[in-house]
Amino acid sequence: MIYIELDQLCKKLNHYPADRLARLEKYGTATEQRDDLYLERITLYNRLSHYQTARMLLSARQFHPWEEGEGKVVG
Repeated sequence: MIYIELDQLCKKLNHYPADRLARLEKYGTATEQRDDLYLERITLYNRLSHYQTARMLLSARQFHPWEEGEGKVVG
């Protein structure tokens, strides 16, 4: 899947968080399937002060630890 790589590139190029979130929302099915994309979406909601949405998404998902990613959800 290239969505996470595209979002990471946009992040490094300082694209607006709202634009990045809109892109992830546009491809919602993909973000629902992957913990890393789902977590990035939550992070963007937090950055945009949409705390309730971020909290709702965070509590609605059971995350699965993956190599070197175990601490991202806690962080």
